[in-house]
Amino acid sequence: MPKRTWDAPLKLLERGQLLALLDAATLLTSSLESRRVLRCLMELTNSLLRTEASSLILVDEKGKRLVFKSTAGAKAEEAMGLTLDAGKGIVGWVMRNRKPYIARDVEADSEWSREISDALGFPTRSVLCVPIIFRDRLLGAIEAVNKMDDGAFDAADVALLAALANHAAIALENARVHSELEADARKMIDQIRRAHPLIGASPPMKALLETIGKVAPTDSTVLLRGESGTGKELVARTIHYGSPRRAKPFTCVNCTLYSETLIESELFGHEQGSFTGASKRRIGRFEQGDGGTIFLDEVGSIAPEGQLKLLRVLQDREFERLGGSDTIRVNVRIIAATNEDLEKAIAAGRFREDLYYRLKVIEVTVPPLRDRAQDIPALVAHFLAEHAAAGGRRVGGTSREAMDLLKAHRWPGNVRELRNAVERAVVLGSGDTLLPGHLPPEIASPAPAGGSGRTLAEAERDRITQAIEEAGGNKSLAARTLGISRNRLDRKLKAFSRAH
Repeated sequence: MPKRTWDAPLKLLERGQLLALLDAATLLTSSLESRRVLRCLMELTNSLLRTEASSLILVDEKGKRLVFKSTAGAKAEEAMGLTLDAGKGIVGWVMRNRKPYIARDVEADSEWSREISDALGFPTRSVLCVPIIFRDRLLGAIEAVNKMDDGAFDAADVALLAALANHAAIALENARVHSELEADARKMIDQIRRAHPLIGASPPMKALLETIGKVAPTDSTVLLRGESGTGKELVARTIHYGSPRRAKPFTCVNCTLYSETLIESELFGHEQGSFTGASKRRIGRFEQGDGGTIFLDEVGSIAPEGQLKLLRVLQDREFERLGGSDTIRVNVRIIAATNEDLEKAIAAGRFREDLYYRLKVIEVTVPPLRDRAQDIPALVAHFLAEHAAAGGRRVGGTSREAMDLLKAHRWPGNVRELRNAVERAVVLGSGDTLLPGHLPPEIASPAPAGGSGRTLAEAERDRITQAIEEAGGNKSLAARTLGISRNRLDRKLKAFSRAH
């Protein structure tokens, strides 16, 4: 019997076959949909080798069975999903030896197994089989069956099928890596959702969650309105991770943290030398977040020039870096947030009316905590578990007296203030129950009902004054205690002084 294993170089191939291989390489690396790509590969195998049928056969997870994963030609549908013992037949020989194999007459070949042929009712005359190997890892084999016109497989066929197997190995590996990355992304998204849930079953929260459910699957621009500390960023994250963009970046920019020049650089990037200190090119947040969602917190603080550029991005999805002339196109969804009265800012000439209407395609109001007091127990339980775990303590619950105080408080700082109060109680408290004495003074010892007649603004001013005093006059430390930015604190202090 003639030698049946081959080492055939590509130089045996004709120009037309080499061009077909080049097309195959382009095809197999153009898509991560492995089923469609591999089906095209099998059809290409039949066409180039002039065979009646071909199959791509992979090893199962346990390495004991060979599975027909993709087929083309005669009996293709019937062959899909069939399995074969990993040690049987010509495919088994190829897998063990990692070499090509030709059986010109299967009836006279000792390695041939009739199992698949009989199962399909398909008369097999000749077989060519080559291994699929990626970086020394055996993935499977490609089998070509029955040359047309009773022809015989030769060294050129081996070279051609081996080259196709190399392309198949790359396509399979790309699909595997892509599948793993998608699984990792889903896992990460689930972890983020569990770590940062929107908690609450009060009517305002139910309405908010219902709105998010409608808004998230769309690409519409969203404007979140609500007081400081209500959780606007968390709402934005929930919208993003419930959208088709969930596997792409969620980019958060607090616009109050940057000066007029720096906010433009932060959002749109800059070229080297575009301003003092621009020592090299910088890629902005819009470019970094391409394909994902950009969350612009406190959007009302952006200066007029930056507002104009933002308007252009909303309209045309394009911009230039500071100091640059190249137009950059991006595909991003924009969610903006503010606790400022933008209508007053427009009337005062500080905010563009056209930008305002572009931002508020869908307007969502995040309710203040005082309007959803029935959610406080659930929020406290969540924050207790979170901070107790971080601090290595066990805090089983909250006393009725402490909970009554928490429910009665007006919460000028909203959920952020509640979170800080729970963290303080966990750090400074003792025992396994949160007691009134563990709470901040303004919560543990509230003003008598009807005694002071304080407005919400006055309560907020007193809380800020107290935080600054407790921080020894350090405004940055006071801002962190209050859970707001230093710029935001400064603006509040200016507003208080203007009011008096």
